[in-house]
Amino acid sequence: MYEFFSRRPKEVEDTIKDRWESSKIHKNVFTSDETKRLIEIFKKAPKAGAGLTFYKMFDDCLNSENFENTFKKPKMGEQSTACSAPVCWDEGSKEILDPILKKCIGDYKIIGGKFNLSLGPYRLHTDSGRDPFSKIYKQIIIPLHWDTKLDVYSILYDQRWTGCQARFQRGVDEDSDEAFKTPTHMTIKEYETSDIYNLTKKPFNEDDYYAYCTHIDRESLWGFSIELPAKWEKQSLIAYDRSVIHSSCHFAQKNLKSKLFLTLVTEYPE
Repeated sequence: MYEFFSRRPKEVEDTIKDRWESSKIHKNVFTSDETKRLIEIFKKAPKAGAGLTFYKMFDDCLNSENFENTFKKPKMGEQSTACSAPVCWDEGSKEILDPILKKCIGDYKIIGGKFNLSLGPYRLHTDSGRDPFSKIYKQIIIPLHWDTKLDVYSILYDQRWTGCQARFQRGVDEDSDEAFKTPTHMTIKEYETSDIYNLTKKPFNEDDYYAYCTHIDRESLWGFSIELPAKWEKQSLIAYDRSVIHSSCHFAQKNLKSKLFLTLVTEYPE
């Protein structure tokens, strides 16, 4: 396991902070054909996921009437991604994505990305990486396939974290279904003594909680506030700094069975 850290070296930290920007939804940046091409890339890509031994691949069930029953529904605390696949950057994705990314976020260095078929909501975390010397830049979410009759959001908070990738679980009992440990992410429980930026030191807004976040323990949201509830739209792209703490909305409570999206991870260019 790699060594957890809550701050990067000062020069790296200052570079990241000096370039912080507001989170943003870029609307209508893809054509419907480009979205279809990205889904085709996913369908042909090698898949990974705990349920794949016993359940159909995405390409077998995308148009099936029983698509929502294809994968096991995760229990609280279990991994929410039923199936993932690499971005296949040099095998078709770059041709589609690179011009759009340059238009939306400027110069960048792609360092990772994957397609995710998700069956359950994600809680508070960052995707800030494991390398303390990485000058982390933007995280990109590209919605691809979901029940568009339902409102789905990626919740981007005002609070930020420049350390290694982390989960935030203030007030969560070790024996609770909410407790979730992983060797890939640092777990932060003591917020006031941590290196979280922009803590409000107040309870989370009640209206926002019931609108978006009831899958998260209310105490875990203490000190947090929402910067942007980024609503998923067809042909859109959501861009935010990788230091932004974020979660999904409680889409499972809105009768959404699954969603497919592409995430891209970038650094500042050399």
